Amino acid sequence: MITENLITRLNAQAAQHVVANVRKGRHRALASISKYCIVTTKDGIEMSEVLFDEPPTIGQLEARVGTDAWVVSVTMQRISSQKARQRYAVAAE
Repeated sequence: MITENLITRLNAQAAQHVVANVRKGRHRALASISKYCIVTTKDGIEMSEVLFDEPPTIGQLEARVGTDAWVVSVTMQRISSQKARQRYAVAAE
């Protein structure tokens, strides 16, 4: 015979499983609309942002900004579609 305690415990486990799946989905969704933004400077005054889809390696960062740049900050930014198109168009020039 199934007890009330067993039903309660199974319901709690099912709820925890659903919450864990929702959390994983949220992380994937945020990652898909976010970019890694690396702010660099060469002279300590002018700053420039470099965007990456994944965390960049030092080699990838060096290829984009050169060897004489300093990393000021590393953050995640949510990028709107229009803003991303503008940045990528400027980077392609």
